[in-house]
Order: sequence, then C-alpha cells, then structure tokens
Amino acid sequence: MGVTIHYRGVVYCSEEYISKILMQIGDMLKERGVSDYRLLNGFESEEDFRKARELVNLKPVPSWVQKGSFIYTFKPNSKEPRTPTRKMGIRANIHPGCETFDVTFYELGGESVWQIPYTFVKTQFAPVSVHIAICEILWSVDEMLTHKGGNFLVNDEGDYYYTKDLEKLKENFGKVNLLIGRIIGALAMV
Repeated sequence: MGVTIHYRGVVYCSEEYISKILMQIGDMLKERGVSDYRLLNGFESEEDFRKARELVNLKPVPSWVQKGSFIYTFKPNSKEPRTPTRKMGIRANIHPGCETFDVTFYELGGESVWQIPYTFVKTQFAPVSVHIAICEILWSVDEMLTHKGGNFLVNDEGDYYYTKDLEKLKENFGKVNLLIGRIIGALAMV
C-alpha cells in the first residue's frame, strides 16, 4: 500500500538509441545527487532470462478507471510467446524510503523492438521530491520514446505525472498516510 507510479513502453529503434536514453537517465540521476545506480546490460542468469520472458509476454490492462487513473491487472499479450533477445537498463536506489527505480528495456526477437514491460515504483515513504524526480525522469523517457514513434504509458497514483500539481500530490500522499495509520491502528487493537 502506498503511492506508486506504474509505467510501461515500447519503441522501434536501434540499440544505440536505447543507450542514449539510459545515459540521459544516468545524467539526470547524477544531477539529483543519486550515485547508487547501475547500468544493466545482458541477462545475469537463466533465472533472469526466464523472468524477462514472463514480463515481456504479459501486459497490464486497465481493470477500472477512477478519477482518470487506471488500475492495472495482467492479461496475456498474445498466444505466441515472445522471446527477449537483449536486456539493457538502469536500476537506481534514489532514497531509502523509495523502492528501487528501474527502467529496463528488452529487445523482442532481435527485431529492434524494445519493450519496457509493466513496471512500478512505490514512493510513499520517501519525500515528495523523490516522487517528482522520478516523474521528471519518466517525462524524459516518454519524450524520447514518442520522438521515435513509440508509446509510453504512466499511471501515477499521486496524480502528479500528468497534472504537475504539487498540492494534489501532497494531498494524495497525506490521504494514503492517513489510511495507513488507520490500518496500523486497527491492527494494533486486534
């Protein structure tokens, strides 16, 4: 439970363009004082490849819409499984109160189609500035993917990604904090 940013994307481009996107993300992390990140290049194990194959063969679909936000569930993408042939990404620990932030591209079938499968990062227990920083990085990814004709979708439970409304973001963090507090209080009484 907590404010989370969900995202996914796809683009047809060269490996060099994916490297350019990842370098941009790395530069943005450095500008924000984040040094705990690493580039990902290739599958680390058979298990890593197996998980990647599962990820690229699932896609989130909206299960309902509430106030303009999609809540995602999984549905198979196609009957024929796709095989990821390359993995390139970046993984960062931006703040101790935030889950690991990950932007990983998988090339599908060696045909220059790169997918960011459904991914999410929970920011609830980090400062609001961390949530904003992740949105800023994702705006850059969005711009670079759509520039090449790709697609990038985001569901920001804090309602900041599309509105850039700081007060709304703070309000949403506060509502979730209040809810979490009530749940903890109720559990303590059991």
